[in-house]
Amino acid sequence: MAGDAVSSLAPREKVAATQTDGMGVFQFLVTQPGTYQVSVRKAGYSPGGSFEERLHTRATVALSKAHPTRSLRFRLGRPAQVSGVVLERETQKPVSGLAVIAQGYSFFAGKGVLLPGQSALTGADGRFTVRGLPPGDYVVALGPRMRSAMEMDRTPELRAFGQEKLVTEFSEKDIEVVDSDYDWTYWPGGSGLDAVLPIHAGSRAEIDMGSIEVRRTAKYRARVIIPKASCQEGELVNVHVLSPLTPSAGTLAGKVPCGTGFLLRGLAPGAHRLELRGVGAKGSAELTIGRENISVSLALEPGVTIEGQVSVRGSAELDTTQIRILLKSRNWVVEHAPVQVSGDGRFRFQGAALGDYLLDISGIPPTHCLRAVMYNKAPVNGQNLSLNPYALAHAVELVVDDQAGAVTGIVSNHNQRAFRPWVVLSPSPLGTDVFSGIRSTEGDEDGQFRFEGLPPGEYRVIAVPVEAKGALERPHVLEGLLRSAEKLSLAGRQALTVQVKSSSLDGL
Repeated sequence: MAGDAVSSLAPREKVAATQTDGMGVFQFLVTQPGTYQVSVRKAGYSPGGSFEERLHTRATVALSKAHPTRSLRFRLGRPAQVSGVVLERETQKPVSGLAVIAQGYSFFAGKGVLLPGQSALTGADGRFTVRGLPPGDYVVALGPRMRSAMEMDRTPELRAFGQEKLVTEFSEKDIEVVDSDYDWTYWPGGSGLDAVLPIHAGSRAEIDMGSIEVRRTAKYRARVIIPKASCQEGELVNVHVLSPLTPSAGTLAGKVPCGTGFLLRGLAPGAHRLELRGVGAKGSAELTIGRENISVSLALEPGVTIEGQVSVRGSAELDTTQIRILLKSRNWVVEHAPVQVSGDGRFRFQGAALGDYLLDISGIPPTHCLRAVMYNKAPVNGQNLSLNPYALAHAVELVVDDQAGAVTGIVSNHNQRAFRPWVVLSPSPLGTDVFSGIRSTEGDEDGQFRFEGLPPGEYRVIAVPVEAKGALERPHVLEGLLRSAEKLSLAGRQALTVQVKSSSLDGL
């Protein structure tokens, strides 16, 4: 196995390379202190372990006179594979030409999330084998034959067995047709994503999932008309369809010319969110599919203007031009560039579609802290912003004062200072969403950490080894550690120093 070392003193320049011995051990001798990046690779191998560990083929280390040596541990594994046979539930006959996706499975903020993976088509006998999977946790997803044009272009084999989900040329008879297609199914579990049980594929694992059943059900159509007056002539509009029950389906269904109609096919009964995105304008609507096809008219709207003000309290001066605010939509798509606050504390977002957002605020100096976020004079939860569709105006106020405090400390592990621990600070009492309002940082080589710009109040602080920080995203792990941590009481302008023991994740 080969390894490279790259110094921060000479970015992109390789300063050393070596190979491991029979026990996987390697060593670099460097002559200058500094920060180095070490990466490992071997043909036929990939990052191993769970998703949180997959990126551990690269690490950054700082060498100094006080810390002239460092030890690193990497994990590599042989690619794994998942196989099985797909049967139609009603007939127990094999299903050929159906896409099977082995998707990575991990956690974010306490919830299971699907990650990119590999796919394969079933053969004439319904059998499939998905190869080339990095070791980790996986969920097998099977879905309908109707897919977006983008999916079919990416996997041309799908066109031989399926149809496009969105069409722009159709007849009146096409509007009345009820389709039949397969439901999205997740395995192991055999139903929705909320009931799935991920499988762990170790190095060189060959997992046979046996027989997997899919069910064919009625699918419905929605005719959508975009009024010409709501967009520019000849403009292409992106069509997104979102359903909480089918995250594997993707959201981009296709692009259509503005001012025309299009037909969405393969819609399962239930709630779907339709979003149209044009140049500086958007439209959205809830599609409620029952047991019949529907028709809707959806116009593009230019969005609303959010007028903002930073209100500064206290005697200390604050240069508001250093503050920048990013408006993030809840689907994590950033559609607005960060705005800079003016010298008189004003800022503005134009063309914001009605919906839910997160305000990402940076540039407040350590001497000040954010005390509240107000929307139309009412406090909001944390930095969450939900625009009221019935409001005549949309005013946001950020209340900042000069009572900021700081919490510094040292993390120890078995009576020794922890090397680069991962430290999390949370307000107390804990909210219903334990991930809301937390701050996190990586300590230094001596286990020291610092949080600045904190409003007065009560806090809890925990620390874990940096390689275990991904485990904090799992359900109830972070909450369990924080509830057992001692409370800290921070007064205005106070600098509080604490001692923290690195927590063990055993049993959580």
